[in-house]
Amino acid sequence: MEEEFKKVAAECARHYNSGEFEKAEASYSELIEKYQQTKETTLALVYNNTVALVYNNRGHARYMQVEFYTAKDDFDVALTLNPKLGSAFYNRATILYRMGRFVDALADFQNSAKLEPANVEFQEGLKNCQLCIV
Repeated sequence: MEEEFKKVAAECARHYNSGEFEKAEASYSELIEKYQQTKETTLALVYNNTVALVYNNRGHARYMQVEFYTAKDDFDVALTLNPKLGSAFYNRATILYRMGRFVDALADFQNSAKLEPANVEFQEGLKNCQLCIV
């Protein structure tokens, strides 16, 4: 199962990195489906952080296609699986910000900046969001 998981993950990355976001989304969905098949086993616990990244990456592929609501749903799941995934907080904050939900976005920008204080992009997002609220 692990080898198959890695194979599909590599396919996801290849599509994503080449800007083929629809294909990336489909590949990420396939990977999530494979994960859900193992959900009831103890093996699933090993995959939580990896699958959180998969949801995060599929969410970003959806974001790049301006599918904000489904992207946000993916970031929500990613954070349920791994509540310390700074990039998922940042990505969800970006969507909330684009939707004009600045107060909600601020909380996520704060979480991303707290989890990864050296990440300049996260710090800039937080700063820009704070300016919209003041």
